Amino acid sequence: AVNLCLVIDRSGSMEGPPLEAVKQAASGIVDLLAPDDVLSIVTFEQTVDVLMEPARVTAKDQIKAGIAR
Repeated sequence: AVNLCLVIDRSGSMEGPPLEAVKQAASGIVDLLAPDDVLSIVTFEQTVDVLMEPARVTAKDQIKAGIAR
């Protein structure tokens, strides 16, 4: 099993196409993970936010919806 943490920069320099590309890449990674893999997602701008605590990848659509937001 894989234990992966995605760290995503949401600062002003990432606005527009760069952030959209990161969202697409992160969603693609979710598609590659197995249900017994563990994923966490952290974003940062002025502060660090935990978008997703470490959890098994059992609800891919829900995870990808969170990334899209």
